[in-house]
Amino acid sequence: MLSAPRAPAPAVAAPARFKFPNVCGNPVNLLLLHRNVGSSCKRVVVSTKAAYSRMPMDTPGAYQLIDKESGDKFIVWGGTEDDDSSIPSKEVLSWKPLASTSPDNNHPPPTQSSSNEDYLQAMTFGPIIAGKSCIISDQSGSGKTLAYLLPLIQCLRQEELQGLSKPSSQSPRVVVLAPTAELASQVLSTCRSFSKSGVPFHSMVVTGGFRQRTQLENLRQELDILIATPGRFMFLIKEGYLQLTNLKCAVLDEVDILFSDEDFETAFQCLIDSSPITTQYLFVTATLPMDIYNKLVESFPDCELVSGPGMHRTSPGLEEFLVDCSGDETAEKSPDTAFINKKNALLHLVEDSPVPKTIVFCNKIDCCRKVENALKRFDRKGFSIKILPFHAALDQGRRLANMEEFRRSKMENVCLFLVCTDRASRGIDFEGVDHVVLFDYPRDPSEYVRRVGRTARGAGGKGKAFIFAVGKQVSLARRIMERNKKGHPVHDVPSILT
Repeated sequence: MLSAPRAPAPAVAAPARFKFPNVCGNPVNLLLLHRNVGSSCKRVVVSTKAAYSRMPMDTPGAYQLIDKESGDKFIVWGGTEDDDSSIPSKEVLSWKPLASTSPDNNHPPPTQSSSNEDYLQAMTFGPIIAGKSCIISDQSGSGKTLAYLLPLIQCLRQEELQGLSKPSSQSPRVVVLAPTAELASQVLSTCRSFSKSGVPFHSMVVTGGFRQRTQLENLRQELDILIATPGRFMFLIKEGYLQLTNLKCAVLDEVDILFSDEDFETAFQCLIDSSPITTQYLFVTATLPMDIYNKLVESFPDCELVSGPGMHRTSPGLEEFLVDCSGDETAEKSPDTAFINKKNALLHLVEDSPVPKTIVFCNKIDCCRKVENALKRFDRKGFSIKILPFHAALDQGRRLANMEEFRRSKMENVCLFLVCTDRASRGIDFEGVDHVVLFDYPRDPSEYVRRVGRTARGAGGKGKAFIFAVGKQVSLARRIMERNKKGHPVHDVPSILT
């Protein structure tokens, strides 16, 4: 088990409090903590003992925390039996497995980091061209899709030119499995952009939510790369519509999310059993929990790990703001009052700092709908905003349409809000997102990294993330922000929202 060294307990500093203006009825007491990666900041640390029950999980160093008062559950990594050490340190969240951590495996140690924006593509090209199985890990927006597609496409072209293989119907040479239809469609879009630029190859996507008949007809055509979600992939294999006899490489995109589905291991085993023994496997992820890493190297002991400089880290261009929406200490505490406080904070942000594109993350569909309604009512006050919902309660066609509208919009006079669950954090690439709002606090540290990773993407990307927290979530959020290297100087509300 890997555990983080504990630092001496810091001195307690009294946080400064500010009142937001009276929005929609009630004033909200909010504590704002600001971290800017690129600035030198005065450190303000507040330690609060948390009333949690702790239950160890299968992952070494992982625990499930259960709030004794509210019953809320959170998964955390690292720490000790001390309730207040629940959030992992930088050393735990940015762990890099060494050869010595798995003595029975022959995989090499992870590659050293670099600041070069093309680092990941450069480091993956050689191993993939050589046919080696790899774990490819780096932060959101680092170009992981290009890192595996470019060398794979070159391999396919070389084999065709040498007469070693060629595209055939119902038998792709590359299979890419993605956890959501939206991510699968994004990978297909990247493939087609290459094909249109003069690199001829055939690609298609098969997911749920679309007509099976059309997809089966497309499978009868020549096919190089098939992108699929696990459920539709399993259906095609079991019904005999798909053969993997020509498979050269299988890619598991966002592999940690794929394995979070209990049914995926069955699909993964089906993939292995149906593929030639010489098949190359590429496992792509923005976060690499230790249990996922151990599971992969146990099945693929010669797998190489290529880790970019941003693994388990937020973008250097990201500014994070922790907003305490607990309200006055004497006020009644309930889920309803917590929602009202967070809603008021969101509406104040909309009014005070309007930007073209904002993503609002909620934990549940019901909360998404409440936020949508609140923003719609606020829109009637004359603000030019448009709300685009994005969650499982919508049919797939509408989700994809909303995602594309949000992604492609260039309007400067309309504020777009993508109100979503974690579907939008699962590998989907959004350019030009100004703000990310964590309306609900994520239950997993890796999901925190994924959510805030929707902004400040790519080289030189900048953006702001606002983390709304209530009660004991404040100390949890503060410690996660702490491990992002910088302290939390308190700023006046108007200055940090502009």
